[in-house]
Amino acid sequence: MEKNKFIPYLIYFVIFSFVGFLIEYIFSQINGQAIFYGGGLFAFFNLKLPLSPIYGIGGVLLIYLESKIHKKRKFVLRGLINGLILIGLELISGLFFLLINEQLWSYSSHTSNLLGIISLEASLWWIAIGYLFTFLYDLLNKSVHKI
Repeated sequence: MEKNKFIPYLIYFVIFSFVGFLIEYIFSQINGQAIFYGGGLFAFFNLKLPLSPIYGIGGVLLIYLESKIHKKRKFVLRGLINGLILIGLELISGLFFLLINEQLWSYSSHTSNLLGIISLEASLWWIAIGYLFTFLYDLLNKSVHKI
């Protein structure tokens, strides 16, 4: 990957990792539950950063898909598609963690869940986050690529 193409993706990774940390923190405070994986603090060279890298990876993947799939679609459709992609990512990563006997989250208490790794309630939140992502990406796109 060329240097000038790598930097924007790195910036987006950090931005969406931080947004993911904020989302996890807010939800944990609302629900009165601890976040399973250490509060979303990402240890990097023994420095704990308020980042949740899985959100950064998802954000970079959505940006890549934005450039390939739906550049010229309207905001409403892009947000919905992005939300559905996030639901799919949660399902795939949840199945992966089940295969290696890890459980980073559980929706077992939700009435409509699949193996405790995905639920209707969480899916509605992922669609909302898909719209948030789409809004933030549209807001930041030109500024990040100027760097």
